Amino acid sequence: MLGLIRASVWREKTVSVCVDNLYVEPGSRRRGIASALMEAVDNWAREKEAQRIELHVWDFNRDALFLYQKLGMTPQRYILEKELKND
Repeated sequence: MLGLIRASVWREKTVSVCVDNLYVEPGSRRRGIASALMEAVDNWAREKEAQRIELHVWDFNRDALFLYQKLGMTPQRYILEKELKND
């Protein structure tokens, strides 16, 4: 296995596809595998008549952010957090 992707269809007010897992083996990265997997999801989403694809990515995962933006994805929301220290 070089990589995997998992996505699901959400039917609420509109039809969306959510990518909830994308992984490429470390030794196989930067070979276009993630892009090919995302393209397959894009085609599948169109078959399902989805209006959009969404996913969540951690802010520190800059390689993933760069990839997704290169594939035409744009940020839509921010989730902020603050860690609380218990004394």
